[in-house]
Amino acid sequence: ANRAATDAVAERIRAAAERTADEPGNVRGLVRRAADLSFDEVVGAWGDSPVAEFVPYGGRMTAAEGLAVVDTPSRFEEAATALAAAGASVVVHVTAEGIPSGHPIVPVLKVTGDGETAAILPDDVDVDARSTTPDALLDELRRVADGEQTATERHGLTKFAINRVGPSM
Repeated sequence: ANRAATDAVAERIRAAAERTADEPGNVRGLVRRAADLSFDEVVGAWGDSPVAEFVPYGGRMTAAEGLAVVDTPSRFEEAATALAAAGASVVVHVTAEGIPSGHPIVPVLKVTGDGETAAILPDDVDVDARSTTPDALLDELRRVADGEQTATERHGLTKFAINRVGPSM
């Protein structure tokens, strides 16, 4: 919220953070569990651009350019569906657990920096972050954006889920 481009975007981010503060996988929850990481380190992959837009779950990004944050649940399948709905062309999934699942709508580039995951699931991870460079990662992202298959696509491993909003009857 401190990096929001407008007060309205900051307020939407704060409201979502409060609503989901204690959910597993929430960035604030991750920081609470990993005392050696600061919030800035967790969101460091965003770079230093201001957040131009906060996209609600199921919404489409409308900003012509800039960083958009999408309100997603922590479950991979639901989050990937939200990112695809928002307009993502490729989902970059950074994982230590090596969840070997892709998505049927958008390619999922799996990246791990966990040596055990990389060793156990070498055919399910596209990029071992411990041995790559930023340029090599961008090359891999371009390769996938140009239509080359990811590991999960080669294996046919896809899952799709939509997050429920409200109670089920």
